[in-house]
Amino acid sequence: MTFYLLGCALVVVVALVLFAIASSTLYLNTYAWWDPKTQVRTSYTGLLETETLSFSLIMPCRNEREDVMRATLGALLSQTHARKEIIISVGHDDPETMANAYRLANEFPGLVVLTGHVDR
Repeated sequence: MTFYLLGCALVVVVALVLFAIASSTLYLNTYAWWDPKTQVRTSYTGLLETETLSFSLIMPCRNEREDVMRATLGALLSQTHARKEIIISVGHDDPETMANAYRLANEFPGLVVLTGHVDR
């Protein structure tokens, strides 16, 4: 009789543990489904969208001051998409703007690409 009661108690304990695990999983799956902020709060990030696409922003410049170029570049870099590149496009006959663009491109390697050519 004692083994029977001990066995029943063990089955009840295991059933309660499994019920707790199933309940918490159901809660997390249901609650974390609603929005990305909730998913982050619950550390259940399996449903978060990943940024698979990348894009390029073209910043045309002609006879631009460096402060204007820097402000424009800062606004473009502050976009929230992670996979982006900024292409600064400068005409071949604008050496001053090209020099500013070189300085800016060197400040943000990997994010800023320069097009145009000036003979130096």
